Amino acid sequence: MNILELKEKLLTPTEVGKKLGVTSETVRTWIASRKIRAMRVGGRWKIPASALDFAEMTVANPSEEEKRRLRRAAEIASARDNIEKMLR
Repeated sequence: MNILELKEKLLTPTEVGKKLGVTSETVRTWIASRKIRAMRVGGRWKIPASALDFAEMTVANPSEEEKRRLRRAAEIASARDNIEKMLR
């Protein structure tokens, strides 16, 4: 096995978010709460591709806290849209 085969693909929070259908902020929250493995490379977060197993499971089975947070985010987005419509 050569050195290139040992290197695992590292993804950015944005790339992980796109793969899982969540925002990069959600991915960063997972990193901060140590729910997903990540490392700093050149001052930026990188997530090993193998860490996506947990993330995929979390997206498929979100916790009650995550469900509440997602509902609240949807309410805020809806309110923002309504305000923008009134200001037009």
